[in-house]
Amino acid sequence: MNPRAAAAMRDRAQLRGGALAWLFVALGCSSPPGSAVAGGAGSSGVGAIAGFSAAGGKGSVAQGGASSGKLFDGVAVNSPRAAALVGGSLLVTRDGATAVAADPDRDAVFLVRMHDLSVTRLDVGVGAVPGRVLEGPAGRVFALAAGTGKLIAIDVEGRSVVYESALCDAPRGLDFDDKTSRVYVACRSGRLLTLDANSGELLASQRFDDDLNDVLVKDDTLVLTRRRSAELLVVRTSDGSVLRRGKPDSTQARSNGTFRALRLPSGEIVMSHAQGVGLFQTAFPGQSSCFARATAPVLSVTSGDAPPMPDPQLPPSPSRDPVDTPASALELSFVEHVFAGSVGPLDLAISPAGDKFAVLALGESWLPNGPPNGLFVAPIDRQSGSVSQAFWGVSDSCASTLGKGTSLEPIAVAFDQAGGVILQSREPSALVLDNGVRVPLGEESRRDTGLALFYMDVGTGYSCASCHPG
Repeated sequence: MNPRAAAAMRDRAQLRGGALAWLFVALGCSSPPGSAVAGGAGSSGVGAIAGFSAAGGKGSVAQGGASSGKLFDGVAVNSPRAAALVGGSLLVTRDGATAVAADPDRDAVFLVRMHDLSVTRLDVGVGAVPGRVLEGPAGRVFALAAGTGKLIAIDVEGRSVVYESALCDAPRGLDFDDKTSRVYVACRSGRLLTLDANSGELLASQRFDDDLNDVLVKDDTLVLTRRRSAELLVVRTSDGSVLRRGKPDSTQARSNGTFRALRLPSGEIVMSHAQGVGLFQTAFPGQSSCFARATAPVLSVTSGDAPPMPDPQLPPSPSRDPVDTPASALELSFVEHVFAGSVGPLDLAISPAGDKFAVLALGESWLPNGPPNGLFVAPIDRQSGSVSQAFWGVSDSCASTLGKGTSLEPIAVAFDQAGGVILQSREPSALVLDNGVRVPLGEESRRDTGLALFYMDVGTGYSCASCHPG
């Protein structure tokens, strides 16, 4: 690199470090910094942030080490790669034998044998950015490569890539239909792709509203979500017709920024998203400070049921034919649970036995006043298959009171076969098992101060990502 280019890079890094420091001050979590100096990308991109300390001596963002009294120990780091947090990058196979973790910052998928914790790393190409993972037919898992727009099929036992199928520019969500052995992929463009799970052959391509985020198989329908509007669509699998749609907007709040959706054992759909009221709300006397905010993560639940199909033996009737049914009757209804006191995005997981529901608040992975505490585990009622109403009752009051402590930088959650929680850490790259054992994955560091500042809960239940969820 010539000297002029090197100087320009240093200037940009210094400006970025200073801007990030002042941004954190604007969010109310630091005294005014002095000068911010950052180096270039990679391990050399480290610089001291003079005076950059948490107000009131809260200490450094906790990752298990001793506090220096300064935010991030007074150091700003620029990583060469810092992918957006989307959740859904971790699973344990149905037989309980293997944990699969996609690492978008290291362009790798890690396979961990649960019986001996041995690790196999599969590099899937520079710029692949593997994110969401899914288990398909026995012995096969899939990873969405957001960077290259491909579906990567992996043979779990053989520890190898079986095939890669071209999808679209920005694949976001995927699901598997075990009855037809088909994989469905939702794309940002609005395309919904259907592929054969065994060969990767593209079987169909349909177009819906743009900005799709998730796709879920539900009986003979597919449930689609849209990211910015947090809208949910129910479409017929056979012909792609839209049967119902709706979004969890109330009269006081506006939903936006879908994080992730899952299907509960009851058949209900739970969707994590952001919800903003547009104006800053202060807590009233006697009310929890959890509500002193303008935006909060929300878990919205809907049946996602399609309207009943008309009886072909009877003449069309508005009460039977969805085509003639008033639009209002086809709108989905939601029960909204404000996850007050926590900062999203929210990752979700359901235990193999269907008796536990986990929520991981990724914004709680970095805290200015203590170790991360963004893990929430709720029982699922065995009879109804729905999340315990007792859990919703407490979380609606102040979810942060239910949070469990975690370590490192958790960005995804899953359950092992016994119902124990497993977390995936971004930095350092590792799995954290339910018994506290850490399984190292990638060796290269991807520590990035800018990413942490964007997502972290600054101590008041806010982050930059709260208002800019993507």
